[in-house]
Amino acid sequence: MDIMDKDQLISNITKLAKKNETTVNKALIESGAGKNLIANLKKESIPSVESILKLAEYFNVSVDYLLGKDKLDLPLDEKDILNNYRKLNLDGQEYIRQQIKFALSQDKYID
Repeated sequence: MDIMDKDQLISNITKLAKKNETTVNKALIESGAGKNLIANLKKESIPSVESILKLAEYFNVSVDYLLGKDKLDLPLDEKDILNNYRKLNLDGQEYIRQQIKFALSQDKYID
């Protein structure tokens, strides 16, 4: 059993770099993950947990998303909102939906 799908990790790094309008090499260097991470992955090397964490933080995604375990591409703060929403009972969820509708009806809250 593989610990991780290395091709999926490489694909996600590439997609996230493109989405963030940067190059893979620049993202690897700026994140501190190491400029050789992709080359090492292709040689069947397993990256350190620290490198994966640095990349996830750099791209503002979860480690699970970066590794291909979580398909929901949301920034971490939005995932927190969603996770907290799911903890609410039905009345609490309805209250939040009403608050969102109200905020959307106010021009001062819209970008």
